[in-house]
This record gives sequence, structure tokens and C-alpha cells, in this order.
Amino acid sequence: MLGSGIAIGWIVALNIDLIPLFRSFIFALVSGAMIFTVFKHELPSEKETHYPSFLIAVLIYSAITMSLKFFFEW
Repeated sequence: MLGSGIAIGWIVALNIDLIPLFRSFIFALVSGAMIFTVFKHELPSEKETHYPSFLIAVLIYSAITMSLKFFFEW
């Protein structure tokens, strides 16, 4: 079901041209869901938290995303 959802979303994205504001909203929603999932399921308990590692990963992800936006105008 998840795989078919990805395939259907890809086909729809190829055939529909979205306005930039809506495209940005979708990207923010997906990014927020990813961060929420990491906070809820992947980070260890408070005693074993590695906040600097998480912060570095967030900064790297943000840099890659902004670079793709700048160079390829996504």
C-alpha cells in the first residue's frame, strides 16, 4: 500500500504543475513528519541523548536541501 502510494504520487506529480506555495507546503509537511518521527521513535531516552549528533545531521540535511533548491531551482 505504501509503495503504491509513492508510485501514484509520482505519476500525479509528473502530470500536475503545482504552484510554488503549495509545493513548499508539501515539502515542509514531509520534512516536519520526518523530524517528528525521529523525535518520537529514533532518539533514545533523555539520559542517552546525543543532541550534538542530531543537530549536526539537521544542519547537513538543511544545507543539502537548500543547495538543491539553489542549484536546481526545485
